[in-house]
Amino acid sequence: MRHISPDNQSTRLLKSYLAAYRTLHDAGPTAELAHRVAIHVADLVALAAGTNSDATGTASGRELHAARLDAIKHWTLARLTSPSLNIAAAAAAAGLSTRSVQLLFKADGATFTGFVLRERLTLAHRRLSMPRLQKGTITEIAYDCGFGDLSYFTNSFRKTYGETPSEVRHGAFAASGAPSRPVDRMVIPPSTDSRRLR
Repeated sequence: MRHISPDNQSTRLLKSYLAAYRTLHDAGPTAELAHRVAIHVADLVALAAGTNSDATGTASGRELHAARLDAIKHWTLARLTSPSLNIAAAAAAAGLSTRSVQLLFKADGATFTGFVLRERLTLAHRRLSMPRLQKGTITEIAYDCGFGDLSYFTNSFRKTYGETPSEVRHGAFAASGAPSRPVDRMVIPPSTDSRRLR
């Protein structure tokens, strides 16, 4: 049986990852995240028992970065609809610097802001496509998905889906046979400064 030092690089990284996961899992782990965590832990344990220190250091660092990014994404998705969601809060929850979180997303070919925007637009599109939510206005749906700037929401939505929010909603009504709302205007409240996208 191979003895694994409690103080080698891979063991320290494994401890660090588990600590980060415990910090970020409070929203409740999804089946997908739990599966990824199991894979990352197994990889790090295997690396801790390895004999090639150079390869172990490189691979274990890569696994830790991937695991941290998954945990941060999970934490972010659990707070997706909060207007106050921002990279600083995510970094603080992960015990990392804002720059470190930026680099994690950059290595994945993305940005924190881009990830949040994509997921909020996906959520908004899903809700606009559900006729049972027809009592809510587009403005309300946008705000409920975490957007605070309606022009930004509309422009981003059109750029992503090639349709306006109203067109998606009316198309969903038509497909379901449900009566469409006669008018579905975006009513901007007197002040939206406190609800702008972070």
